Amino acid sequence: MVTASHNPKMDNGYKVYWTNGAQIIEPHDKGIKSQILKNLPTIELGEYFDYEKQLVKYPLEPLREKTMNLYFEDALKQISINSQEVNAKCKPIVHTSMHGVGHIFFTNLMKRLGFKEPIAVKEQMLPDPEFSTVIYPNPEEGEGSLNLSFKTADANGCEIVLANDPDADRLAVAEKQKE
Repeated sequence: MVTASHNPKMDNGYKVYWTNGAQIIEPHDKGIKSQILKNLPTIELGEYFDYEKQLVKYPLEPLREKTMNLYFEDALKQISINSQEVNAKCKPIVHTSMHGVGHIFFTNLMKRLGFKEPIAVKEQMLPDPEFSTVIYPNPEEGEGSLNLSFKTADANGCEIVLANDPDADRLAVAEKQKE
């Protein structure tokens, strides 16, 4: 399986997973690289970069809504929670997607579960390949990557911050501690 990466732009690329479910290590990385180099096409790439021609040749089907609906349908079958009871007891929460794709999915899931909409860190809500407000867009980095989340939480009286990494495959939870 190949997925997108959200490393700093000078290191950006993709992740490759082996049959054991873990990211590849030596010697697999070198084997894959040699096969790519050996099989590079010797074609004129001009037409391949003509988006309009490619769109006619290979029409795109917008899958986000369909995929999201199927995912949530399945997820909701597996979740049993009394959202009214939780909403009555809990303060609002802050959510950041760290300039990635998680915002629309997270807020949609919260809405479908019947929870209050989380307060978004507006500066980090939309995808930004520059990750312009953080040094490293990894929520596990803690305070350095969550500064805007903490400011948003303080400004809104929130005690809980939920932070997805940019490709939304990890979630960090921070709770404000009583002093």
